Amino acid sequence: MDDHEAGFLDSFVVPSKRDRFRGFLSDSRRRQKFLLELYHFRYLNMAKAEELDLRPATVAAIMARMTALGGPQTAFVMSTDHRIDGQSWPLHEMLGRFAMDDDHGSIASCIAGRLAIYNGSGPNEVYLLLAGK
Repeated sequence: MDDHEAGFLDSFVVPSKRDRFRGFLSDSRRRQKFLLELYHFRYLNMAKAEELDLRPATVAAIMARMTALGGPQTAFVMSTDHRIDGQSWPLHEMLGRFAMDDDHGSIASCIAGRLAIYNGSGPNEVYLLLAGK
């Protein structure tokens, strides 16, 4: 399991589901079970989540906010899209993808356990995840 995956579970997932998801992410054969949850992830700790209005016109402002919060230019991605899952990608590219109504469930983790964005497959399912919120 990657540090970003562990940090996401420890900081942004409700405690009752952490061990179960840790088991999924620790086993490459079971990883898909966790990823399938990302389409409509119901287990976010909403006390650390802020809904974002992410559309093409707001990408630059959100990118600036992420940078101001200490976020790097890249993010580790967990996604139902196997082409990007488990890799680091430029954050602006991920935000642009999310803004274009990407129908995959994804997490872009900027700072392990401290700063991430969740993008679900439904409308209005984009959240800034900030530890210490």
